[in-house]
Amino acid sequence: MLSSLSSNCSPITSDENVSICETEPTPELPAAMYVALAIYLFLLSLFGILVNGAFIYLYFSRKEIATVSNLYVVALCFCGFLISTLGVPFAAASCIRHEWIFGDGLCKLHGFLLTGLGIVMIALLTGIAVDKYIYIVRYHAHHKVTKSVAMAIIVSCNIYGIIWGILPLFGWNKYTLEPARLTCSVEWTGDISNHSYAITILFTGLLIPVGAIAYLYSTILQRVHSQRIVSQRLVSGSRKQIMIKREKKVAITLFFMVGSFVLAWLPYSIYGFLCILGYSKDIPLVWHTIPSVFAKASILWNPLIYALRSKAMKKALAETYPFLRWIGPKAFRKQKLELRRNQTTHTVLKSNALNGSDVVVHSSGDNHVTSTSL
Repeated sequence: MLSSLSSNCSPITSDENVSICETEPTPELPAAMYVALAIYLFLLSLFGILVNGAFIYLYFSRKEIATVSNLYVVALCFCGFLISTLGVPFAAASCIRHEWIFGDGLCKLHGFLLTGLGIVMIALLTGIAVDKYIYIVRYHAHHKVTKSVAMAIIVSCNIYGIIWGILPLFGWNKYTLEPARLTCSVEWTGDISNHSYAITILFTGLLIPVGAIAYLYSTILQRVHSQRIVSQRLVSGSRKQIMIKREKKVAITLFFMVGSFVLAWLPYSIYGFLCILGYSKDIPLVWHTIPSVFAKASILWNPLIYALRSKAMKKALAETYPFLRWIGPKAFRKQKLELRRNQTTHTVLKSNALNGSDVVVHSSGDNHVTSTSL
């Protein structure tokens, strides 16, 4: 496919109206990478729709899942679903043509959508951390966080993200094609206006939330650890092992929550800082692309980590979607297996008794035997 051309015109005579134009091809990625990016983004869009859609349906169809804490998770899934349907497919289609093919208007809409929803998701992740902090550390006040309060927090997160997303449309920075010309985002280079917005959004939309989330989760882990130390003096050895196992589970969950957040957004934030510092032209084209598409994977990581670390959520998933029974809690799988055995264990014995009658024996899991003469 022919690459896009940029012109560089200079006069060849003293007559300024006569000039010669030297055309330079716009830098392109290797052809194999366009194919890889297209496949990656299409799959990300597909699984993003399925995974986020499944959790949204689960929340509204299962009463035991419709808790205040899970309201934040389903709001997160709504953002992921919108990005999966209205954001990622445009970038995937552009990969096939090796450039953005949807015009300037949709470029601005694409940039607004990804920027605004990205900030909303980061704000919601902070809200989830606050909710877990109140539930574990300030548990006496957790009853005050009702569904109405949670909805107000979620609405505030959405307004916060929309405001930051809409500002470039009104002149503070702007939405433009990224160097690889596959997606649109804010302008990381340029004048002081562009830099002021980029620096502000990095601090308010990334660094401050990361600091808040790290502090809240570290405080939660400290509380769980201190509770175990105090309780170990009063409980038996087996109970101590259960408490240690619980603390490890909390630590692993918090590690995944913080780790996924940092892993998704840290490369893109480093890229943004380098561009602000004026190193944009020194960054290879491939590294202009990878941080952006890598951050988009958070639409899958977030629901999987926040939902699948919950036994209640895994049990509901296994019951609602039969092909996901393997992810259910061990106790639930054992219960299902036992029920299946009870339903299928039906033995018909024919014996030559003294009266010549047949005997039907129903065997159940509790070794109860019922015989009936026919």
